[in-house]
Amino acid sequence: MNRFAIRHHNYSDFVHGIAGAFGVEITNNEFELPESLGNGFLKGVDLGNGLSVLMAEASLRHGLVLETEAVEEEFYLLNFQETNTEINYVSDLQPEGSIPLLTGVYLRSSLNSAQYYLPAGHLRSVSVIMPLTWMQHFAEQNESGIMLEHLRSIPFQKHHLQLMDTEYRIIISKLFDPELKTPLRELFIGNRVMLLIEKFFTKHYLGLNSVEKEKQLTAEERERLAEVENKLVNGLFEETPTIDDLAKMAAMSATKLKRSFKSIFGLPVYEYYQKHRMHVAKDILLTGSYTVKQVGQRVGYQNISHFAAAFKKIHGVLPSQMLVNK
Repeated sequence: MNRFAIRHHNYSDFVHGIAGAFGVEITNNEFELPESLGNGFLKGVDLGNGLSVLMAEASLRHGLVLETEAVEEEFYLLNFQETNTEINYVSDLQPEGSIPLLTGVYLRSSLNSAQYYLPAGHLRSVSVIMPLTWMQHFAEQNESGIMLEHLRSIPFQKHHLQLMDTEYRIIISKLFDPELKTPLRELFIGNRVMLLIEKFFTKHYLGLNSVEKEKQLTAEERERLAEVENKLVNGLFEETPTIDDLAKMAAMSATKLKRSFKSIFGLPVYEYYQKHRMHVAKDILLTGSYTVKQVGQRVGYQNISHFAAAFKKIHGVLPSQMLVNK
């Protein structure tokens, strides 16, 4: 099993260090993974003001252990992680003392050391280094000083701070769009990363008023709900699972599943599913490479009229108008 120690304060240095260790070429702070690890890429981006971003999309052949050391300089690492790995699979392979990085949003302070486990399989990850001075300025600008103090008081935790939802996924999918090869790519990346950060802080601030809801669910139940959400958004082209199927996956009653899912993700199960697949449909339409009928079929509709009505309900326009306006 491969192990990597992370000792850098910005991700451009980290990317250069990893590329050098494997003897691979690096261009514009980006390199392709060697075949021994799998396939995919890592890219470092410096946004200024001490903000640094690491983007990774890869299919790993084997699990990786990432070790981070505590340092005296206080900064924060915010990680948005998407994987296709299930919890039961990870628990059998996870090295002792490590924390599995599954689908979710994680925050860690540089004042704490940690050992993370990245399981084999496909992953997308956006990690941001945020200096304390930048976070304090951000909190002042957004009148959220109380929220920042709460974040700084959170002890190092085993489980992710927030569950991934469809709004996070939509922003992240645009960051990894293979068509994004323009000279303005890094400006676009900076804009989307700031949207992710803003969404994280907003969700956390709003969540401070709903702590009791969070306490009603165990960490394991939250993990199971994350699996349910992952199944819904990544199984768009398969047969839609029933509530009973999802409840079995979450190891809870159908009633509790529906109540807990809405509490965590803000929408009932199928309304959430519908919103996500209409956003997927919009992104596909905007490529200009598919007809309305083809897009409808890709998100599970055989009847084009039903697809058009569902699309208009979410976006306010018919799918054909998206093609006209492109």
